[in-house]
Amino acid sequence: MKITGKIVDITDEGKAVVKNDGKVIFTDEGLIDDIVELEIKKEKKSYLIGETISILQKSKDRIEPLCPYYKECSGCRYQELSYEKELEIKKRSVEEKIKRLAEIDLDIEINGGKEEGYRNKISLKSDNNYNLGYYKRKTNDLVKIESCKIANELINKTLKHILENKNSIEKDALLKELVIRKGLDDEIMIIIETNYAGRNSFYKLSEKLQKYNYIKSIYIKYKNKKTMPRDYTFKKIFGEDKIKYKYGEYEFYFSPDSFLQVNDLVAPSLYKKAKELIDGKKPKVLIDLFSGIGTTTINFSKGLVKAVGIEINEYAVEDAIKNSKINNLDNVFFYKLDANKEFDQIKRLKPDLITVDPPRFGLSKDLIEQIVVSKIPSILYISCNPSSLARDLKIFKDSGYKIENIELYDMFPRTVHVETVALLSKLDVDKYINIEIEMDELDLTSAESKATYAQIKEYVWNKFELKVSTLYIAQIKRKCGIELREHYNKSKKEKQIIPQCTPEKEEAIMDALRHFKMI
Repeated sequence: MKITGKIVDITDEGKAVVKNDGKVIFTDEGLIDDIVELEIKKEKKSYLIGETISILQKSKDRIEPLCPYYKECSGCRYQELSYEKELEIKKRSVEEKIKRLAEIDLDIEINGGKEEGYRNKISLKSDNNYNLGYYKRKTNDLVKIESCKIANELINKTLKHILENKNSIEKDALLKELVIRKGLDDEIMIIIETNYAGRNSFYKLSEKLQKYNYIKSIYIKYKNKKTMPRDYTFKKIFGEDKIKYKYGEYEFYFSPDSFLQVNDLVAPSLYKKAKELIDGKKPKVLIDLFSGIGTTTINFSKGLVKAVGIEINEYAVEDAIKNSKINNLDNVFFYKLDANKEFDQIKRLKPDLITVDPPRFGLSKDLIEQIVVSKIPSILYISCNPSSLARDLKIFKDSGYKIENIELYDMFPRTVHVETVALLSKLDVDKYINIEIEMDELDLTSAESKATYAQIKEYVWNKFELKVSTLYIAQIKRKCGIELREHYNKSKKEKQIIPQCTPEKEEAIMDALRHFKMI
């Protein structure tokens, strides 16, 4: 079946969205405002999957792509779109996700970046002839490239030299992936991924590359299935153990598997903004979860009594400790801990503020619950995935946090991705209590007269063996639209933080309200 329609949106995965007769269709090609002809390939319960046959009318925002590989390569999605429109799409997409998933309506500022030459790292696949490139969209077929438009100029220069000397690789050696990373002062690190059998097959290539004085380090990456079946070994075959990088006023040394923000130009602006937001809360003790080699912990440490980085990777922790020493910081500390499993130990440090920069899937529900229960006043959340961020913001919001600030930083121009920084704070308890008191001044309703708080407590205990407080009952009654009479949450203490009912107890109270025909 063929359909003609107008593209109205682009998903986080780069799929174009067409709406036709009330149905959503996802297709592979096209930009917003293109009118396209589609062929429907699959019908799902709530949507259709199509394939773009032709573009009948092009969007006015289309431009000529600078990249010769764009049509096939899976790396960039917006090479044919004006950068102004790309930023508009990213801004609207994040705003809509936060409104839909977190139920927060915001006008969010987006900060743009340079469209070319910004990446300090590329990861290339290889075929059996040691050609390098990226996979075609939706396939494992290699698109051979000689340069990458969004990569730093020195990275492209390095790629050229590698391709010129690829015949130096020993015959039949497996080249899975090749990573080129750029550090400070035009320093290059190369990581060659192979298998155990191929770990000694790249020395001749290394010798050829050593004549270029900006190539400072070459590693072989492989797995030894007998001794370390899950972990990679990084074997240095040339040069320095680590190379240097700089964020703001601080220098860092990073290992081949260390995480760094890929955009040299935008990352400093993001960290500067994040530091301004942190300083506005005037914390004394900051805890940085998922701290890696310490880039965020160290950048945020100035003016604090203590900044503590928490990281599960022991090698990253070792690098972080060295980086704090390099920068002569005596208020920065790093610990190897699993934030998801060992938060009880972490919260003993009594932080005023925590920062999180989690993987794309975001924070676990358990970790969010532990942060909430710990009543940490402020949270700075850095995210590369707006969907998981919006999901987590919803949980924090429902648990008594408000979103004070959100800004976008286009760390990945020409792709569908964008970086977000958000500041969350516990609700102003005094204002929160005043609102509750105003609601409590309402008259007793017929619904409330059907059961007292004592009767509801007794019912919940008898059926579920759960103890619930008057506060929790009142919260759930208010949630159900039942008017309240008692000043159940009025406290003589100043700045009291009001606990929130747990989901388990909420369901038990709801059962009681149904039993007494109050809802």
